[in-house]
Amino acid sequence: MSNTPKPEVTGPAASEMEMSGSCPACQGDVSVRFSGRRATSVCRKCGYVVHSVVHQQGGQIVFEQLVRAAA
Repeated sequence: MSNTPKPEVTGPAASEMEMSGSCPACQGDVSVRFSGRRATSVCRKCGYVVHSVVHQQGGQIVFEQLVRAAA
């Protein structure tokens, strides 16, 4: 496993939401970008990627996991 730091998310690809300790692989911080009803989450620590379908239920945002992948 490489110890190369992950690039910072900046510019037009900046995240729309940050979730502390939410990575299922390493408990790192996750950056989330939304596109319609879909979300792409990327761990800032290990690069773990999750593509999800998003909807609201009872005023909460619910992520339904579609695909997981390691960077």
